[in-house]
Amino acid sequence: MTIGEKAVDIQSGIYCITNKVNGKRYFGSSNNISRRWAEHLKTLRNKSHCNKKLQRAFNKYGAASFVFSVVELCSCDQLIDREQSFIDDERPHKNGYNISPFAASGFRGRNWSDEERAKQSIRMKERLARLGNPFKGRHHSEEVKKILSLANKGKQVGVKNPFFGKNHSEKTKAVMAQRHAESKRMSGSGNVMFGKNHTESARQKIATSRQKTFMFLNPNGVITEITNLKKYCRDSNLNSGAMFSVLMGRVNHHKGWKKP
Repeated sequence: MTIGEKAVDIQSGIYCITNKVNGKRYFGSSNNISRRWAEHLKTLRNKSHCNKKLQRAFNKYGAASFVFSVVELCSCDQLIDREQSFIDDERPHKNGYNISPFAASGFRGRNWSDEERAKQSIRMKERLARLGNPFKGRHHSEEVKKILSLANKGKQVGVKNPFFGKNHSEKTKAVMAQRHAESKRMSGSGNVMFGKNHTESARQKIATSRQKTFMFLNPNGVITEITNLKKYCRDSNLNSGAMFSVLMGRVNHHKGWKKP
């Protein structure tokens, strides 16, 4: 069936989109193939398809170069297994238009039941046992290692996280859910200031209220109260970073200014 032809009313199974020019293919599965095909066709024509590889090919070769076909009918509970089998055999993620080597990648964003999670876990373990880990024997380049290191620096991941292995209580979850709901009500059009602007006078009051006050011992030995430390440092030829270091105890003094 070429692009533009009406899809037959087939329900559950595995389908294939083939490029007649180069023979490259895309494999997918659906519990309603005709509807899924209509979705593919609509997004491809609108240039909004989530699969960039398929979208670029569609833009380049044109609708007439693609053929849609049903390769196998099966029940809904067999869809992922059968699609995975075709992906493993045909390897369209390597020489076709599939993005992922895993059939379940199309189900991102879906809430899986515990039973489905268990089944999918078994499928992935069986696949790794059969085909091996795709990263086995490979190593990250030094550049990638640096990127990963910087991305994780300062993060409390794994066993370093104080919450590792723990779970929130039902009471805590309820409190968090309530706070989240309240924050959503206060955002966007729910915010009392939505579409409004503060007056200049109000902005100055807000800025003043947010300014912190710090206590220092000046070079003459007198305790000095400073509000808006950065501005004070600019006006007094002082380094605000060094003054903060004095407050934090990292240095003893800056130009005679000390922590009281």
